[in-house]
Amino acid sequence: MRIENDKFILSPREWEILSASTYSLSIREIARKTKIPHTTVNRFIERARRYVKIRFVPNFRKLNLVPLILLFSKYNKPEKVSVFTTSVRKVFGYKPYIMVFGLVPAPFLEDYIESIGVEPLITIRGYDFQRWHVTQPGTVYRADENTFFPNLDVYKDIIRKVDKPKKLSGDTAPDKIDLAIITWKYFRDAYTPLSETINLSRKYDPNFLDISKQVLSYHYRKHVVGRYWLYNSHTFYFNTTRIPIKVYIFEGSEAHIVANILVTLPYFYFSMIDENQAAVLGQIPCSMHETIYRLISQFDITTPFGDLIMTSHVITKSIPRLFKYSENGKWVWSEEVMIIRNLI
Repeated sequence: MRIENDKFILSPREWEILSASTYSLSIREIARKTKIPHTTVNRFIERARRYVKIRFVPNFRKLNLVPLILLFSKYNKPEKVSVFTTSVRKVFGYKPYIMVFGLVPAPFLEDYIESIGVEPLITIRGYDFQRWHVTQPGTVYRADENTFFPNLDVYKDIIRKVDKPKKLSGDTAPDKIDLAIITWKYFRDAYTPLSETINLSRKYDPNFLDISKQVLSYHYRKHVVGRYWLYNSHTFYFNTTRIPIKVYIFEGSEAHIVANILVTLPYFYFSMIDENQAAVLGQIPCSMHETIYRLISQFDITTPFGDLIMTSHVITKSIPRLFKYSENGKWVWSEEVMIIRNLI
């Protein structure tokens, strides 16, 4: 795998491995599906980590978790954030902004927003959340060119299938073991060993449960995979000095349709879809810009903040310790939730 002329170049075998990884829980499973030797698959996955991150993606709705984006003016920006914040970044359009990302239990959404202490310009609650993966219908691999391209032939099928997401308000939560596994496999790597997910959890919570390998395996197979896992996603990273991260914010009756289409196209990271607004992020090569704008111009949407570019500088970044806030099958509020990190 390499980058050439703002494209990722992969051999047919490398593409086959990545495609199989979308619905594979281990390197061994990829090898079995592709009939490629385990050592070859493992070697490629290790090399590929330089360019692509593979995430274990759960169904956040079933977890009663809501991915969240808050956009603030640089001149009226938050000075603090609470523990469910995943990152804070500078964003530039026709004005400078601060963008806050969170992953928040549904019953705490309004408390989380209020805890920041500043009114956001826009709040996007990801009641529907998707990440791109290489088997998305809007992406096609061409073996004669050893790379992948957008496939817009499918967008009419997507239009017929998508509905606006519904609000989420449940308070049920997985148990601590399930959340420990999900947290580290989502934020670190889909193939993080189970034992490491527990070791990492104990690092941040010395009182975390002491469990056997058998119990851990049972929770993974029966709970995490059986109830919550959707797929593994792929995020390809260019050098941001060459191809910056773009943020598309849409409002309007068809915002959910546009976001659902874009997230199937190559080089997009993820989509967050609220009731009448949506956000989509990605590193989009210049060669795709005309295609993207031709597409979105066909729908009843507005882009209230115009073109937005996210800087590579991270003001703060954190992995929320979700397993700390689950008790007896419910999301629980505690004083620790209000422990804040100052941004200034």
